[in-house]
Amino acid sequence: MNSILTEHLVRVNEDGILRLMPKTQAIQMTAFVLSIVAVLYVWLAPIFWSPTTVHAHQTPARNGDAWSFFDHVQDAQVSYGEHECTHWTGNRWDCQLQAWLWVGRYLGKVTQSNRGSFRRCIWAHPRTIDGKSQSVDIRFPEVVLGTSIRGEAAIMDVPHHGTPAHISVYVDDTLGQKIRLRDRSAASGDGWKKWSFKTEKAEGERAEIRFEISARNAAWRQLCFTAFVERSAAP
Repeated sequence: MNSILTEHLVRVNEDGILRLMPKTQAIQMTAFVLSIVAVLYVWLAPIFWSPTTVHAHQTPARNGDAWSFFDHVQDAQVSYGEHECTHWTGNRWDCQLQAWLWVGRYLGKVTQSNRGSFRRCIWAHPRTIDGKSQSVDIRFPEVVLGTSIRGEAAIMDVPHHGTPAHISVYVDDTLGQKIRLRDRSAASGDGWKKWSFKTEKAEGERAEIRFEISARNAAWRQLCFTAFVERSAAP
């Protein structure tokens, strides 16, 4: 049996049958396999990073005390338009739509200069519905303000390039910062882009902090961001 199989394989190679597959078909098959792998990675990766493990490696405060949105993502209110995401898994808000439409803790990777750079961050992905892009809103109610709000944001490594994406950060209804992000299809990409804005005049007051994640074309726009309320050093 083995000799027959070996003889058959040799004959196939000698006849060149394996080389007759059209190049376009091979490219399409490769792209399909990569897409499946990417979706599985997005779906399964968060399972392997529990809230406890991720919290232990969180970026420390630079000055005084810092309040991390990452540590309090379970207190957030997440929605796509009228669709509210109410299923908390212990690590993320599962919006029960497509597998990649969730908000929660993630180990984000961005490759620059052939090296991977990682952050413990909040994953978010805008949605495509009826051919149009729909933003995702992440609201943190009753946040005690400090001197500033700061963080980093990036589009994760993806097998397909796409349009720029934006993160708009609001304090109540006032826009504090709008961050524009590009992926590696740009000259060098943005990598982990730092952002910040001052809130010192309202330090000690409570406000709703809202993150709105959007893109003209939501395909492959998987974003991750860190965010901290920076507070004055204790006397």
